[in-house]
Amino acid sequence: MSYIENDRIKLGVDLNVGGAVTYLAEKGGDNLINSTDWGRQIQMSFYSGPIPFEPNGKKPMGFWRGLGWNPIQAGDSYAHGSKVVEHRNEGDKLYVKCVPMQWPLNNEPGECTFECWYELEGNVVKGRYKLNNSRSDKKQYPGRNQELPAVYANGRWSRIFTYLGDKPFTGAPLTEIAHLWKGGPTNEPWGRWQTPERWAAMVDREGRGLGVWSRQATEFNGGYFGTVVGEGGAADLQTNYLGPVRREIIDHNIEYEYSTHLIVGSLEEIRQYVYEKTPRTVSPDYLFKHSRDGWVYDGATDSGWPIRDELDIRFSGGDAMLAGPPDFWLAQDVPGIRIKAALLSENASCALLWKTSKDSGFSDARSKSVDMIGDGVSRDYTVEPSDCPAYQGGIVQIALKIKSAAPGDTLKIDYVGLSGYPCNKGEIK
Repeated sequence: MSYIENDRIKLGVDLNVGGAVTYLAEKGGDNLINSTDWGRQIQMSFYSGPIPFEPNGKKPMGFWRGLGWNPIQAGDSYAHGSKVVEHRNEGDKLYVKCVPMQWPLNNEPGECTFECWYELEGNVVKGRYKLNNSRSDKKQYPGRNQELPAVYANGRWSRIFTYLGDKPFTGAPLTEIAHLWKGGPTNEPWGRWQTPERWAAMVDREGRGLGVWSRQATEFNGGYFGTVVGEGGAADLQTNYLGPVRREIIDHNIEYEYSTHLIVGSLEEIRQYVYEKTPRTVSPDYLFKHSRDGWVYDGATDSGWPIRDELDIRFSGGDAMLAGPPDFWLAQDVPGIRIKAALLSENASCALLWKTSKDSGFSDARSKSVDMIGDGVSRDYTVEPSDCPAYQGGIVQIALKIKSAAPGDTLKIDYVGLSGYPCNKGEIK
C-alpha cells in the first residue's frame, strides 16, 4: 500500500493491483472503498471493439464476453493483478503508472498503460487520469461509454443522490437514485441518468459519504449490488457503484486524459464544493483543436488520432449520425448554433438534431435542416432551432444527421457551437 493524507482524509492505493484506490476515509472514519474482487475499487477502465475480444484465439470468460476490449487498472477477472511500472509518493501527492489487465481474459495484459495523479485538498481528492494506447489492431471501432473512473463503495454507503432538474446551481431539491443490479454486463445492469450539475454521491443513513464530480461528464451510471443493503465492509459482496460516463472513440494510439474529483463529507459539503468550482453558464463550443470534444459517429469514421483542428469524417454510405457529448444548456440562452464545415458529396443532406432533458433519444420532430453545399469548400452555417416550438427547456445533446451519403463522401468540421452566432441584425458576437 501507498498512502497520502492530510488533516481531513487519507487515500491509499494498492501497488499489487495497478495502483487502484482501495482505501479512502475521513480521518478516524471507516474505509469507504469496496475490494471484494479486482473489478471494484476506484480505478480506470476503458472499452472498445471488437466484441468479443479474442487476442490470439484466447477466449474471454463467458459472463464477460460482451464487454469486448476492456483493460482495467486493478487486474483481471481471474485475479491476476496489473503491474505497476512507476510510482511516486510525495506525502500529499501520489503518482502511479501501470500496465492494465484485460478484465474478461485470463492473464492478458493490455497493449497500453494507465497513469493516475492524486492530490489532496482539504476533504477532496483531485484525480487526473491518462490512457496511453498502443494497440497492434489499428481499426477504428465505434465509440463506447467509458467510466471516468469506476467508483465502488462499501454497502454501508447505499444511497445515491444527484440533481436531475433544469435549474442547476440554484440549490433545488436532490433526487435519490434507487437502482439494483438487474442482469449481466450486456443488459445495462446499472441505472443511468443525466445531471446538469455533473456530480452524484453515495452516502450512508446519516447523509455522509463520497461525492464524485466530473469535469467532462453529465451522464452517470450507478446502483446497488447485493441483497444486504446498508451494511458491509471492503471484503463483502454488496457494493454501491458510481461512474461518470462519456461515449468516446478509443483509437489504437490515443492519449486520453480526464479529471474527476472525489469529495468526502456530507451531501451539503459535496454540493457546496461543486458549486464553488463550476461555472454557472455553459454553452456548446466544440473546437476540435486537439480532441473530438466527445463527438462520436454511427455510419462514419474519421482520420484518427491525433486530432488537429478539425474532424475529418468519411461516410460508410447511407445515413449517418454524428453526435456531440451529453451536455446541458437552456434553450433560451442558445438561440442558434454555428457550424463551420466542408461537405464533399453530390447527394447528402444534413440536419441539426437536439435532445431535451425530457427526451430518451433523438427524433426528426426535434430537428432543423442545414443547407450545406457539397462542393468541399469550408463555410459558416447558422441554424436557428429557436424557431421550432420543440426547442425549449434544458437541452442535453445535439447531433448532425447526414442522409443519403455515398461511400467515401466526406465532411470536415472545424467548429460547432454558439460562438460567432449572428445576432442583432447580423452583428457577430
